[in-house]
This record gives sequence, structure tokens and C-alpha cells, in this order.
Amino acid sequence: MLHHLPPADKKIALRAMFALLRPGGRLLVADRGEARSPLMRAAFLSVQLLDGFANTGDHAAGELPRYLREAGLSTVEEIHREGTIYGTLSFYAGERPTAEPTS
Repeated sequence: MLHHLPPADKKIALRAMFALLRPGGRLLVADRGEARSPLMRAAFLSVQLLDGFANTGDHAAGELPRYLREAGLSTVEEIHREGTIYGTLSFYAGERPTAEPTS
């Protein structure tokens, strides 16, 4: 559902998800991922036409892992990806650190 949100709202939503995790808790996200081939890029255009390029451009560019890290998650990785008729579906995992950073 993140691909329906403007980038600023995605970041707010991910920070809220992070806040709900216990230390050591894991967040799993399945959403549109980086279009790494011309075929998947072309397939994702149908989603972009419906949901808007402003909301989906960061997905096509592979920005979700960065957003997850910026929300505070560590060990962020793409654990799986599937090619679909609507483009790449990526599965990401990130963990809330067990010890919060000290300032």
C-alpha cells in the first residue's frame, strides 16, 4: 500500500511502524520494488498511470530500503522479489535495533 502514498507520507508511516516495534522486532514490507529490467519497468507503467508518478517514482528507483533505514530500521534487506504483470513486487525486511543509539 505504500506505493499509494506520497513520499513524505511513506516516511511518516514507516516511522509510525517503527515506533510500534519492540526492540529486536521485525518489519516486513511487500510492495512495488525497483524496476531492474526494461520489461519490469514497462509493466510498472500501468501502476504509475493509475497511482501517479509522484507516488510511485521512488519505488521504481529502489528507494524503499533507504526509507526503511531512515525510519530507524537496521539490517534492511530485500529478501525476495517477484516479477508480475504490474512490475516487480519486492519483499523487504528490517529490524528495530535491540539497543537504541545514544547521543
